[in-house]
Order: sequence, then structure tokens, then C-alpha cells
Amino acid sequence: MKPIEIDSLELPELQIYRKIRGNAFDAEVGSGAIDLSDMKNIPQKWVVIMGHEERGLDSKILALCDHIVQIEMEPNIKSFNVSIAASIVMYWLARQ
Repeated sequence: MKPIEIDSLELPELQIYRKIRGNAFDAEVGSGAIDLSDMKNIPQKWVVIMGHEERGLDSKILALCDHIVQIEMEPNIKSFNVSIAASIVMYWLARQ
């Protein structure tokens, strides 16, 4: 799996990539996110989209996501570094 970097100015490319690769997942903390461990029926093809550690994803990109998930954390942990979060999400999806 080769990561690609996309910014909000490249929405057409993201839409094409998503159609080729499958369902899009975003790891977010906030409204509408479900726990990663609660995800059922994971498709064989998927794309993980991670936003900036402080700003998150542009709303236009977020709107393209099929699923918005959050990683369950211990109460004293507020967040993960984006590379750690991406690794956890990709590992979990690949193991399903």
C-alpha cells in the first residue's frame, strides 16, 4: 500500500482515487464518528484519509468519506499523532 498526499485543491483526484480503491475511511474525533472496533462488514477495498493533526480534514474531503471512525483511547489520552492513528486504522482494517 502506497500512501499518497492529497490536499483540498485536488478533490477531483481524490474522487477518482476513491472510486478505484473503494470505501473511504477517516479517523476523526467528534460528532458522527463511530468507534473503529464497532465497524462491521469492512469492504475489501478501502482508502484511509487522515487530516492535519490540528486542523483535521477540509469539509469537502470529509464529505467524501463513507465512514468516519474514532480510535478508542484510555480516558487520560487525548489524541494520537496522525502517523500512529493512521497505522492503527490501517492495521485494524487489514485484519478484518
